[in-house]
Amino acid sequence: MATVLHAADYGGTYAGNFIASLLALDNVLNEELGLRLVLVFSDIAKGRQWLEQVEARGIPYYYLSKSWSRVARFKTLKAIAEEHDSLLLHSHFTTFDLDVALVLKLPAIWHVHSDWGDTSGIKRWVKDLLKMRLVAARWVNCIVAVSDRVAE
Repeated sequence: MATVLHAADYGGTYAGNFIASLLALDNVLNEELGLRLVLVFSDIAKGRQWLEQVEARGIPYYYLSKSWSRVARFKTLKAIAEEHDSLLLHSHFTTFDLDVALVLKLPAIWHVHSDWGDTSGIKRWVKDLLKMRLVAARWVNCIVAVSDRVAE
């Protein structure tokens, strides 16, 4: 069965609305589109009690370490996407944005929550140029911003 791969830098102590929203997404994917959800979390999620909810639903999940090289993260993400016949990649909370965008030949969505504050410095300008203007403009199909400020 084809899947949507959702890579999120989430490891909160409590499931909260985030895990509830992923479980709801899994319902919609299954019931309305005949797809499955596959989750990839940063390794800070290891051992969290809310993973029991994910396991109970039979949703496969994996970990990527933020300490791995970009190449290692990309290769692992690509292998997971191929193993699960992923049709769409979705990053959440920006950490894995570039990794998701680099798995070419698959549509990618970035889900951006972070307001980076002052964007006037040269370091911020260069990062924005590289990430948004070069990578996102070429390889990301949609960017979901949670507020007008983040969208700016």
